[in-house]
Amino acid sequence: MFHAELYGMGKNLAKERIEYLLNFIELYNFKNKLIKFLSGGMKRRLEVGRGLLHSPAVLFLDEPTVGLDIQTRINMWDFIDKLRDKEKITVFLTTHYIEEAENCDRIAIINDGKIVAIDSPSNLKNLIKHEDGGIPTLSDVFIYMVGKEIRNEAGTSIDRMREFSKIIKK
Repeated sequence: MFHAELYGMGKNLAKERIEYLLNFIELYNFKNKLIKFLSGGMKRRLEVGRGLLHSPAVLFLDEPTVGLDIQTRINMWDFIDKLRDKEKITVFLTTHYIEEAENCDRIAIINDGKIVAIDSPSNLKNLIKHEDGGIPTLSDVFIYMVGKEIRNEAGTSIDRMREFSKIIKK
């Protein structure tokens, strides 16, 4: 209820929305369980549910699958797809798992705080030819765009997201 109050939601609307979201994120049966006893994937879904409480037009997810096992990552992506379809919202997310970006409608590849490419996964892969004639992966595209050298990065992913939002506003 605390978060609902932050968004100025009335008590009845908040209760209705919480009930709906707990069912949507498949945590209704755990509604009376303390958060510390939930698994990592359950906590992540609960965080997303909290972000949906006020029915936003855009949901920002910062690396929603980091630290999750493979099965939970797959389930999280199924959940994100369901979320886009059912809630009719834009999901804007960051990920360091480039293969996960295949699930996105559009991808922006950022290098040193600048967008170096932005397009659909298939269009980005069509930009390059794989050396052995095979189909390029998004990892191939990323390396082609930014290079292989490892560099020191300053700032957090939140800092990078803020910089990216400034670019989008232009």
